[in-house]
Amino acid sequence: MGKKRYSAALIGTGRIGFSLGFDRKREQPASHTMALKANCRIRIESGCDSDAARLEYWHKFNKKSAAYSSYAHLFTSSKPEIIVIAVNEEFHLQVCLAAIHALPKIIILEKPVALTVQDALKLQEEAEHYGVPVLVNHERRFADDYRIAKEYMSSIGTILSINARLDSGLYVYNPEAESSGAYSLLHDGTHLADCVQ
Repeated sequence: MGKKRYSAALIGTGRIGFSLGFDRKREQPASHTMALKANCRIRIESGCDSDAARLEYWHKFNKKSAAYSSYAHLFTSSKPEIIVIAVNEEFHLQVCLAAIHALPKIIILEKPVALTVQDALKLQEEAEHYGVPVLVNHERRFADDYRIAKEYMSSIGTILSINARLDSGLYVYNPEAESSGAYSLLHDGTHLADCVQ
């Protein structure tokens, strides 16, 4: 008897959703689309993006998948078992709540979870209420260099302190960008915090 296959839907076909999968300088797979395609037990049944040009470009490489300009239409038309959310963080709350209510087996949510702690707690509460697991995409913990560093640190004894630094072209924090999350503490900074943990 063959192994079960799972249906997946991708909401957001931009950089992390799709195009970083073509970046030769990155450890691959570097996009959600390429990661899903690399798993023979997953079938991408649909993709969704409000940007028509991005969606058309994604659909050119995923012709067997349905393409939707609205996640509401996607959820009324299909019942994916895996939902990947790779939209800008200002839309995480509304899209993730809709995805939770669609009752998939799992949601993979691009980081950061939300723009505020209150929004993150609301998502957690809804996910727990509906019994839908949400995996936050801190994929670097699975990268070879991170795993090697973790093995090395485990071999040298008790860690007494950690000094971490974030270098970015964006402001580390900008209070004027709180509504959009356009500062590096919420972007690559979450990887740094995850790595330290």
